[in-house]
Amino acid sequence: MGATKSTEERAELMAKAFELRKAGASFAKIARQLRISSATVHKYIQAQIKAYHDEARETNKAMITLELSRLDDMSLGIWSKARAGEYKAIEAMIKIMERRAKLLGLDTIQTAKQINVSVTPEQISEMSDDELANLIAQLERQ
Repeated sequence: MGATKSTEERAELMAKAFELRKAGASFAKIARQLRISSATVHKYIQAQIKAYHDEARETNKAMITLELSRLDDMSLGIWSKARAGEYKAIEAMIKIMERRAKLLGLDTIQTAKQINVSVTPEQISEMSDDELANLIAQLERQ
């Protein structure tokens, strides 16, 4: 739809496209308003969403590290009392351990099960909604 944009212009368009999308504008409307193709709008929005998720993931990692450090400091402060059998210190230590396990997902039990299904993609594509729902229910029971 036009000449190649500079990095700065592209970043500005990406930001505008994302703001318009957050406000509820369709890809077509954004494309018209910014005078770029709908495919470019889609690419810009996807890039912004990925950047947002990447940033959030890094922020979460940093927050978990900070929280774990705080838990370490707290447990260090009460460890000797807990080892000596002081009931309140033991309770506090257990709460710290529970919080650490929750942050790290240690209590989450993940099981994987292998299910063998002898249905071809063609057969699935020909199934009615009810037949698909029944198949899914059967798989969930296994």
